[in-house]
Amino acid sequence: MAAPAEPHWREDPVTRERVIIAPLRAARPFTAPALAAGPPYDAARDPFAPGNESETPPEIAAVRAGGAPADGVGWTTRLVPNRYPALTPNCVAPAPGPGGPGHGFHEVLIESPGMEPFDELPPARAADALVLLARRVAELYREPGVAAVEVFKNHGRLAGASLEHPHFQLLALPFLPARTAAVVDSVKEYAARTGRDLGADHVAGEEAAVERLLHRSPRFLCACPFASRVPFEQALWRLGGAAPFHGEPEDALSEAAEQFRAMVRRMRRACGDPPYNALLRSLPPGCGAALPWSLHLLPRRGVFGGFEWATGAYINSTPPEDAAARLRAAV
Repeated sequence: MAAPAEPHWREDPVTRERVIIAPLRAARPFTAPALAAGPPYDAARDPFAPGNESETPPEIAAVRAGGAPADGVGWTTRLVPNRYPALTPNCVAPAPGPGGPGHGFHEVLIESPGMEPFDELPPARAADALVLLARRVAELYREPGVAAVEVFKNHGRLAGASLEHPHFQLLALPFLPARTAAVVDSVKEYAARTGRDLGADHVAGEEAAVERLLHRSPRFLCACPFASRVPFEQALWRLGGAAPFHGEPEDALSEAAEQFRAMVRRMRRACGDPPYNALLRSLPPGCGAALPWSLHLLPRRGVFGGFEWATGAYINSTPPEDAAARLRAAV
């Protein structure tokens, strides 16, 4: 079913976030915000480039060929602590008000020695990145005081990346973020009210909307979400149960990496290679709720304004039904 041409609002049944779909705003005069140009890329100044391993803290893990020693060249995927962490292990500093110490972990997964975008990585290297991420998330959940682990990717300065070299980030938090807590509450409330599984019903509803569908396999579903927050948002949902991301076998993670490569490729061909954020949603163990994990890709062709910051809701000028048609046509 095609999206209505008039403004309307939608609600994500899992997060309960509301989105205004506003096709009329697509006609407004708009220029993407300009950021001051940074210096040309210089591998000598890139702490994530091969040969500059001493510019990062000692590595936590890496994929290396031929038994090359740690913290030297010869790696293809590398996991290191963030040099400028938001949280630190064993932090005991008291909070100035309601809160607590900034105990946690902030780490970076460098997905490749080179600068190629994710969709141009060799499939095995893309798979290595997701496998290493999942294994590290599992390790972090075994650390005392870790309540949630967030995995995300900022690509491009408009999306919040401070370094040009492609990478993922992991933040192990001492608290449950508000959005994650809202999802947990939503899953529990739905089960109590209906006796059904919210995750399974949600994914089934997304799969039934063929006008937004991008890919379907026995393990994964990719579509433009019903309540897309930004134009051309894509989501990849795990099918067949509510196993967490960090519990996946390597063959499933390899397929997920291939699907994420396809998502990035569609976006770059349809949208002109924009900055983007990629966000993993996977509920933490022991939270009392289960949900299929998902990976969300959000192109950042503009900035959030006062409405978004004031309300926590979003205005999206491109109905996801239209976005899906353009993404399918792009490949």
